[in-house]
Formats: sequence, structure tokens, C-alpha cells
Amino acid sequence: MTEMKDLHKLLLRRYHRQLVRDMQTTRVLVQMLAVFDQSEEAEVLVGQTPTDRASRFLKILPQKGPEAFEAFVNVLEKKQPELARPLREEGLRETAYSKTGEKPTFLSQQLRNKLSSLPDFTPSQWFRLVEKLPFEGEERKSLETENGPYPVLRLLAACHNVPIRRVARAAREVERGDVADTLRAHLPKGTTGKKTANICEKMQDVLPHDGYVV
Repeated sequence: MTEMKDLHKLLLRRYHRQLVRDMQTTRVLVQMLAVFDQSEEAEVLVGQTPTDRASRFLKILPQKGPEAFEAFVNVLEKKQPELARPLREEGLRETAYSKTGEKPTFLSQQLRNKLSSLPDFTPSQWFRLVEKLPFEGEERKSLETENGPYPVLRLLAACHNVPIRRVARAAREVERGDVADTLRAHLPKGTTGKKTANICEKMQDVLPHDGYVV
């Protein structure tokens, strides 16, 4: 069986704690018997506590194929819309990013909102940053020929393999201390030397559950 899309697996990991805490697993499972077979249903229901049942459900779900996530969110929208909303909204947002060629940055929603509120880079700042950061091949060519506007998040999306400390230092060197300070202020201690794409798991233990963007 084909596995679930990586994006959907990430969203389930991102919201795992909230789902385990709040999901009414038995009610959800009843609506997903076309996805779960009888043995899997029994494996979930044997859990002694709601938390255990939710954990068992979420362990099986990613193995149920690419349509399972959509089926799960559809059921949540009917039964527990407050749990479905972030999964649906972030899934749509990340899909939109992928269609425009941007890569997810694995930044928290709180940090993403803060960066979105900062002024765009000027053309001079943008091209100096591209020169300073280790982009290669087609990605560098695309950034070097970018025709504005130059939002902060657009650059961060391209920095998925660049250490955060290096991004912050380059931003400060082009007179964008606000970007550097925002990155350092909103990331957990110990992540400023990590690559952007590798800080997701660290954030899950530190930041509030307002969404951790891919």
C-alpha cells in the first residue's frame, strides 16, 4: 500500500500532542471503518485510556495510504471542527507553497506571522543576501532573477538547508537587524546553529501548539 504524503505525516506529527489530548477517538474511528480494517480497529479500541486509544489511532493512520489524511480531516470537520481547522488550513497553505516552488521552512506559526509583518527586503538587500548565503544551481539562479516583491518569508523558504545563525548574521550585515532579532527571539535556545529544516522536532517540545510550519 502506498503511504501517506510526507506533508500529511508532518502535520500529524505537528499536532500529535493536541490530537492525543483532545480527540474523541472512538467517535472518529466509527466514521473511518472504510479506512481501518477490523484488526486495526480492535488494536485501537484495546487501549485502556482515551490517550492510549488516540496514540494507537495516530500510529496506524500514516500507514493507510495517501487518501487517509483527507478522510481523517473530513471526519474531524464533522465531529471536532476545532481539531480539523489547523490541519486543513496548514495543509492548504503548504500545498500552495509547493506549487509556487517555495520549500517549507519548518518555522512555527507564531514566528511565521511575525516575519510576515516585517517590511519586505529592498532589491539591494535581497540580492546582497542571495550573494552571501550558500544557494546553488537553479535555486540561486531563481533568486538572482527574482522580480520583487521581496518578502522576508520568501527568502526564509529558500533557506531550508542554511543554519539559522548564518541567516541571522547575513540579515544583520545587510542592515536588517529586525529579521535577525526576530529569528533569534522566537526560536528555542540551541536552534540558532541548526539548519532550518532540522528544527521542527526541537520546536515541538518548546513552542506552544499554534502550528509548526513545514
